Amino acid sequence: MSFPFKAYGKARVFESQFSWRLKDSNGKVVGQGQAMANSPDVGKYGPFQIEVEFAETNGSKATFEVFDSSAKDGSEQDLVSVPINIEQTASLGIKLFFANDRLDPEVTCDKVFSADRTIPKTKSVAMATLVELLKGTNADEEGRGFRTTINPGVKINKLTIVDGVAKVDFDQALQDKVGGSCRVNFIRRQIEETLKQFPAVQSVVISIDGKPNDEILQP
Repeated sequence: MSFPFKAYGKARVFESQFSWRLKDSNGKVVGQGQAMANSPDVGKYGPFQIEVEFAETNGSKATFEVFDSSAKDGSEQDLVSVPINIEQTASLGIKLFFANDRLDPEVTCDKVFSADRTIPKTKSVAMATLVELLKGTNADEEGRGFRTTINPGVKINKLTIVDGVAKVDFDQALQDKVGGSCRVNFIRRQIEETLKQFPAVQSVVISIDGKPNDEILQP
């Protein structure tokens, strides 16, 4: 099993909420969180899906656990432990750029800030990084004030980098129901700064379904 991974199952717990954690071969907790079961009614089993993200583990053996907490004293109950094998893959640190009103309280519409992410190592690092940007912020980033201004579900049609110029073509979802000069500028800045972290990129040209830069993302 490689990381991150998804865990599926069914649960019947109070208010449909339960906890999960991942322990490495030494018993150290390297990932944990809360999850919800999509139960049709109180006292009924419901399916769940958990995307498990975690820090590097010690060894390839690990244990994935799900459990409920007692409403009376908070003690663990109904613990289920599943041994798993983890395939450690080479990873690469990247930066994604988002708006952050805490770091820019005046909301200048011109400042974006970097958040560190890790992705599997790849030859197409610029494309992989842009795909990661389009996923939006995660819970940790949101807790630190980061937010994305890019619509969900945006797809990349093509990305080329030639002579220092990155040309990236998106589908129509990039500008669907987007209005206002502030948001438009944020979208452009998020894309441009994320790509310009790479030495091979000095400038960025954005298009949508082949429409040139000056015809898209209008305020």
